[in-house]
Amino acid sequence: MNTSFEPLRIINTYGASGRFQLNKVRLMHQKLMPYLERLVPSLLGMLRKCSLK
Repeated sequence: MNTSFEPLRIINTYGASGRFQLNKVRLMHQKLMPYLERLVPSLLGMLRKCSLK
């Protein structure tokens, strides 16, 4: 009986850690988005200047 429950236990533990990782990624994303929104236009501007030369 124990062998049939083993995969479920593994899935449950990994599911919990996976959700934790997702929350961490979401928090990082919320913190980084303002920086990215500022960086991307400046990077695109630099690329345009480089391509014009």
